[in-house]
Amino acid sequence: MTTYNILIMGASYGSLLGSKLALAGHSV
Repeated sequence: MTTYNILIMGASYGSLLGSKLALAGHSV
C-alpha cells in the first residue's frame, strides 16, 4: 500500500466520521 492510498483512505474515513459527528450534534 502506498502513502497516497493511506492518505486517501484516511481522508475519506475522516470525512465520514466528521459527517456522523455533525449529524449527531444536530440531532441533540
